[in-house]
Amino acid sequence: ASFLASSAKLLAGVKGLAGGKRPQDEFLVACRKGDAHRVAQLLEAGQSADATDRDGDSALQLACTYNRLECVRVLLDANASVQFTSVGMASPLQIGVEKSQPGIVKALLAAKASVQGDQQKKGKKQSPCGTLVDIAALRGDTSTECLELLLAAKASPDGGWSPKSFQKDAASPPLAIAALAGCVESVQVLLDAGARCDGFPFEMITNLAKGM
Repeated sequence: ASFLASSAKLLAGVKGLAGGKRPQDEFLVACRKGDAHRVAQLLEAGQSADATDRDGDSALQLACTYNRLECVRVLLDANASVQFTSVGMASPLQIGVEKSQPGIVKALLAAKASVQGDQQKKGKKQSPCGTLVDIAALRGDTSTECLELLLAAKASPDGGWSPKSFQKDAASPPLAIAALAGCVESVQVLLDAGARCDGFPFEMITNLAKGM
C-alpha cells in the first residue's frame, strides 16, 4: 500500500511537470481576469506576488497587459516587483505606456518603477521600441496623459537622444518621432517640458513645423 501511494504521488508530480495544474495557476488566472478580491485572498494565503506563468511572465505583467488596475494595486501592495521583465514581455511600466493606461502607469510610478525603462539598465541594449518617452510620444494621438506622467516623474523629454547619439546611430528624439507621426499634442507637451530642437536634420525641422 505504501509503495502504491508513493507511486501515485510520483505520477501526480510528473503530470504537474508535464503541464498539469500548478498551485499558482488560479492566482494568475485571477490576475488576468481582474478578480482583485480573489488575488488578495490568495496573497493572504501565502501566494507569492511574483508568481509567473509557464512563459515566465509575472502576475503584475499579466495584470498590466489585461488592464486590471485593481489587481495591479493589490499586487503592488504585496510588493510585486515593478522591474520584472521576461523573455516575451516588457516591464510592467512599459506595458502600461504601450497600452496607454494612465491609471496603471501612475500606480507603477508611485511604486518607484524606473522611468528609464528596463532597456536603459547597464549592460543592456536599448529596446527597438526606444525609451518609454519615445513610446508615450507616439501614443499622443489618443492621449498625452502617460507622457505627462513620465515627464512629471523626471523622465528626460529627449529620451535617450542627443546630437552626438544621432551622429552615432541615427537615433531620433521623441520630439521628432511625435512630429513625424503627426502627434501634435505630444509635440506640445515635449516642447513645454524643454525638449531640444537643435541638431535635427532639415527634414525633421520641416516636419516638426508641419506638426505644429
